[in-house]
Amino acid sequence: MKVFFAVIGREQTFRVVNFGLRLANLAGKMLLSLYMARYFGLRDLGVFGLAFGCVMLAVAALGIRLDYIVQREISGYDSRSASLIFGDTTKFYIGNFAISGIVLCVLMALGVISISPSLAFVIFLLCIFESYANLLFNLTISIGSSTVASAFFFVRGGLWTIPVILATWINPDLRNAMCVLVFWLIGSAVSVVGSLAYLHTRGIKLNAIHATDVDWLRASLRSVFLVWVGSVANSFGGYVDRFVLAHYMSLEQVGVATFYLSFTGPVMSLIQSSTVAVSFPTLIKLYDDGDSRAYMSEFWRLARMALVLSTGLSFLVALFVPGFAWLSHRQALLASWPGLILLLLSMVVRTHAESAYFLLFIERKHTAIWLGNILFLLASSLLNILLVPICGIGGIGLAALISAALLLGWRSWFSRRPKSRIGDRLMA
Repeated sequence: MKVFFAVIGREQTFRVVNFGLRLANLAGKMLLSLYMARYFGLRDLGVFGLAFGCVMLAVAALGIRLDYIVQREISGYDSRSASLIFGDTTKFYIGNFAISGIVLCVLMALGVISISPSLAFVIFLLCIFESYANLLFNLTISIGSSTVASAFFFVRGGLWTIPVILATWINPDLRNAMCVLVFWLIGSAVSVVGSLAYLHTRGIKLNAIHATDVDWLRASLRSVFLVWVGSVANSFGGYVDRFVLAHYMSLEQVGVATFYLSFTGPVMSLIQSSTVAVSFPTLIKLYDDGDSRAYMSEFWRLARMALVLSTGLSFLVALFVPGFAWLSHRQALLASWPGLILLLLSMVVRTHAESAYFLLFIERKHTAIWLGNILFLLASSLLNILLVPICGIGGIGLAALISAALLLGWRSWFSRRPKSRIGDRLMA
């Protein structure tokens, strides 16, 4: 190991390991999607897709993005101060979870949510564990343990897919959405427990007995509120399509859409994590140093790379899915192939829009970011409501393409405007 570090460098080794864990995480999810599309019913795949959407929305909504503040403030703190901040944040999360549970019970009692209590309970537990695991993930990164954070992220993101595939292969009676969600819940719980244990060894202990610093919580929530609004809007805009599809169409159609989206989402995440996100610190340094020429040159180099990768991978997915559908005798996957093409085109546009996000973030144009995310949510929701009843899965593809184009146009426009003029233009 020492020789390996000496050859490529310790820091570069950790970067390779981090990227490998992210790749393995995405590979696990895509493998599970392929397996479920081949051996599960499309209805079960649809239920899993809706549950996944609920969890992702909960991660964005619960906690009100207090993890951003915690990640920044704990960095460089002594272990005692970090433990106090961690304890206050945990109590705030617990309060949010309790309120969410009460709201869920009321909605189920009123018949607004009409799913089985057991399924609702498992999904609710997943929302809790995944939300808290996201806090622990950011906290672990903030103390300089990004590789450990990636390892625990892999446990709850990709590793659990292996035992669920093996279990359902051995016992076909387990091939249902509930079984998959339970295994996911176990993986998430193991990740939370492991993360807490690791933080304890680093001196950051979960102490919720001390008096809560209400002033710190109030100030933190006030400063992060607009970031939270933008984050929730971005997440809702990205996942609203499957819920609209479930309302107007069928769970089988949601299953087909979930299968398609299992390619577009991971591919976009992989491209971003291997291009602009990797050089994020370099871009920040160039911008802060005032070297605008080198800054824009580096950004466009990475943006072009992301665009080429997204286009190439979209082409491969467009060829792979029909072949898989034919081999697995899933004609429903083949019948909606035009919708997949639209979703892939939207992924290419969205990838470029996410690259533009980094420009706005580095240049601290936060108002443009969260307002753009709200625009994306409104466009995505309205277009899905209008197009899905007419075009089905093709409707969510067309809605995704148009809303992604709007988001790209918005971010591109404001990335070219001086920061001081953004507020004036938006308020005019």
